[in-house]
Amino acid sequence: MPTTNYVKVITFLLRIYPNLQTLYLSVYQPENYDQDLASSSMINMEGYWQGDELCSGVNLKHLRTVEIVEFGGTDIELDILRRLFESASILEKMNIRYSSFVKQNAEKLTTIHEKMSLFYKVSSSATISLAYHDR
Repeated sequence: MPTTNYVKVITFLLRIYPNLQTLYLSVYQPENYDQDLASSSMINMEGYWQGDELCSGVNLKHLRTVEIVEFGGTDIELDILRRLFESASILEKMNIRYSSFVKQNAEKLTTIHEKMSLFYKVSSSATISLAYHDR
């Protein structure tokens, strides 16, 4: 599950590779992901994420393709997606492969799609591909 450190690493890499054209993210989901998600400590994400951290000082003007594997649809992951859409002006393709937890949870999948639809419009030229990740 992404934490502040995860976001800091992504931000650092995006800063030192300003000409990056393809970004591949594999999101680690622990085996007890669904239990962790339900626990109160995982619902309170304030300690994990500062929303403006990812894009401050990062220029993604060359980023064309993003692939995310094991996407769980957490607030952090959705915020990362939104910020990538906002910052990558020539984004052409985004491939998102859901985690097995999402695959087994229709309600979670619906919620993710509703939230994602709000920021698809930011990068209307990008093709978004949604699939399940098979291990």
